Amino acid sequence: MSVNANKAIVRRFVEEVIGKGNLAALDGYLAPEAVNRGQSVRPNSPAAGELATPPGRDAATEVFRAVRAAFPDLEVTIGDVFGEDDLVAVRHSWRGTHRGEILGIAPTGKTVVVQAMNIFRLADGKIVERWGGPDLHGLLRQLGATVTPPTHP
Repeated sequence: MSVNANKAIVRRFVEEVIGKGNLAALDGYLAPEAVNRGQSVRPNSPAAGELATPPGRDAATEVFRAVRAAFPDLEVTIGDVFGEDDLVAVRHSWRGTHRGEILGIAPTGKTVVVQAMNIFRLADGKIVERWGGPDLHGLLRQLGATVTPPTHP
């Protein structure tokens, strides 16, 4: 597919799936074996941003469902979209009110704005790989969470 076609697919994915919470549309955007190589807001995660989400649509659906449950009024604003060959980079932000538990944090009622940067690789019109993610440290800070860096042995 052309770079412009790939950019349009990624833009629609961000708007429809992340922005509108249309999880039924995931099959149209993600390849069954899609791999997430970046940070995600994973449900039941003991720590923010575990660096790997299991591959596939089911894991992606779980992540998007958790985000939408925590921020039911979530809105997305796309900043920039760049593409070259089979890669598309998108900078966006999302804004929402913390109404449900996320990352072990009970609802605070706070409105947050989270910046995100992702690079997607597409094949045959579907997203097959993603790098990047949201600014989880910024999210935690806005929710009033205390962030303690990990210690190494």
